[in-house]
Formats: sequence, C-alpha cells, structure tokens
Amino acid sequence: MKDILNTLMNRTFHKQMVKLEPLMVHYPAFQTGDSSEASQFVLRFARKEDLPNIVELERKGYDGYLAWDLVDFSRDWNRNRYGVYILLEKKGDENKRKLVGMVIGRFVMNRSHISHLVVAPDCHSQGLGSYLLEFWLKSSLYLNKNEATLEVRESNFKAQQLYFKYGFKIQHIKNDYYDNGEAALYLKKLLGFEEGF
Repeated sequence: MKDILNTLMNRTFHKQMVKLEPLMVHYPAFQTGDSSEASQFVLRFARKEDLPNIVELERKGYDGYLAWDLVDFSRDWNRNRYGVYILLEKKGDENKRKLVGMVIGRFVMNRSHISHLVVAPDCHSQGLGSYLLEFWLKSSLYLNKNEATLEVRESNFKAQQLYFKYGFKIQHIKNDYYDNGEAALYLKKLLGFEEGF
C-alpha cells in the first residue's frame, strides 16, 4: 500500500514526467551490436528509491567527483515539481536491468535545462549519450519548449563535442562555477529549427 501511495504522490508532484509518459512508452529501445551479441537499452522515469543508484552513477561517470550528493538529489526530488529524471538501463539475463545512463533536469516556462547527463564509463562510445540527449530534446519539443540549456565544464571537450553536434551554442562563460574553481560554458539550443529539433 505504501508503494502505491508513493507512486501516486510522485505522479501528481512530478507533473512533467507524467506529461512525458506517452512519448516514453512509444520511444524505441536502443540496441548495439548485431543480433547475436546485441545489447538492448531502455529508458524509464526514475523513482525515489533510484536516488542512491543515481548518485553512484554520477560518481562513476564524473570520475569520483559528485556534483550533487544524495541530500542534493533528495532535496530536488522532493521540492522541484518541474524536475524530470530519465534513466537508461541495460537489459541483462532474465530481464535484470543495470543503470548505465541518465539525463536529469527541469522543464520550466519556455525552456528545458539539463543539470546532469551521465553515461557509465564502461558504456562510453556506444551512442548512449546521443540517445539520451535526443530523447531530452524530443521531450522538450513535446512539451512545447523553445530552447534547451545546460552548463558543461570548460575542460570537458568530449561532452562539448556532443552538445555542439546537436546544435548547442555557447552563450557565455560562468567563471568559478565548479567547486574546484573551473569555469562552465553555458550552452543553449533553440528548438524546432533544424533536424526535427
């Protein structure tokens, strides 16, 4: 009974995720490799009990650095009604699933903002970051947003390449944005103008 109440509370509080359910239900799974050695990856919305695994994925994906800890994610989960938590899982034997990626952010007014896009290091270079970003951009259009924004470390050239590939442009630099004093590039993409985004 407690699980049912928690699910209902999450569904009513996280309205953006509820609005995106029809898009997610029909979104194709991602597959790598040929049919004999294929790995299948599926999207789903997070639940509160996923937060510890989200923190662990962030730790692995950011090479030990935690942008947000469990307290931060819990606070956001409980207070941010515009928050959207999208998880990417790898299907294994007997339908067991392993969390290998996530894109987390919010949909507010006319824009979406990505606060975390992470892929597990052992799953890099398979197109999973693109898959997550494409779903986020399609979700933004689905919810009639005009732009998508994010911050990325000035030193994270791999992530920057991904964002530039999808049409994000540098708007300005946020000096001393990260705990170690590193600057962030603030990126924005206008939606609806090219490539279906």
